[in-house]
Amino acid sequence: MFIPFPSDPRRRARAITFEIIVVGIIVILAMWAMVIASIMAEQEAAMDRTRSEGRNLTVAFAGEVTDILGGVAGAMEVVAKHMRAERGRFDIHAWARDIPLLSHGTIQGAIIGPDGRLVSTTLDPAPQPIDLSDREHFRIHLDGRYQGIFIGKPVAGRISHEITINVTRRVDAEDGTFLGVIVFGLAPGNLTTLNTSVDLGARGSISLVGLDDIIRARFTRENPHGLAGIGQLVEHPWTGAIPANGEGTFIKESVIDHITRLFSYRRVGDYPLVVTVGSNLAEALASSREQGDLCDRWLGNNFAGRPRSVSHSRDPPAHLARNRVG
Repeated sequence: MFIPFPSDPRRRARAITFEIIVVGIIVILAMWAMVIASIMAEQEAAMDRTRSEGRNLTVAFAGEVTDILGGVAGAMEVVAKHMRAERGRFDIHAWARDIPLLSHGTIQGAIIGPDGRLVSTTLDPAPQPIDLSDREHFRIHLDGRYQGIFIGKPVAGRISHEITINVTRRVDAEDGTFLGVIVFGLAPGNLTTLNTSVDLGARGSISLVGLDDIIRARFTRENPHGLAGIGQLVEHPWTGAIPANGEGTFIKESVIDHITRLFSYRRVGDYPLVVTVGSNLAEALASSREQGDLCDRWLGNNFAGRPRSVSHSRDPPAHLARNRVG
């Protein structure tokens, strides 16, 4: 219902002034609502781009690791056939010329006898029988219950004196006699070339982590050899039940360098390994923050009393910070 202005000029002036103020407030609030919506849309778009790029990198990294482990499995089968044929006269140093993988990315190949002592290695034609019976990658095979390839935690090699990821397999004779354990020592830095061919940003990271949450390799701009934080225990949202090639994203502060990153992850086939690609969250949201600053300055030049907190927050909105698991 239309309410006429009062006849008193002063009352009419106050009413008009009040309506102008109300309309102005509504206009300012509407403009800020548009700014906030625009900033949130830009943040969501930036996060989606980062997730997409991260997913592509995890697929590529997982593919590289799968190819390497597939080659290791094939090479181990060749060694196992030699072991069954020789029955005690094991010489992986001589057999190495028949195993191309041993000259590509593998620090060493070795055979540990049933008693836990070194029998043969590609590094020395006549090695000392070093006792390796305390090593996890040997003990896991003692009772014969563990089937297939075991991927150990990074350790300093007693033979190579280098940090290696030991991939092992038990070998039995046709009659079930335990012949020994094959060991392939992989160099963390040889697991991928992505860290040198793709710009991860100043604070980006690429990691290979076991389902036991132990870092097998971690690459950053400062540490391109894959040794950044290696062997450390980290917490992740996935569980041991993550399916083969399962993937997802999450936001978390790194326990290693305390940088908050948007992580994309993917399981490496059905191996107990997960690759992660971490993008610095501040860098990912930089464009949306710049847009917010521009809007803030424009509105500030035209209106008084503007909020100051909309465009300057470095934390993502709650709707962006939730985990996305696939």
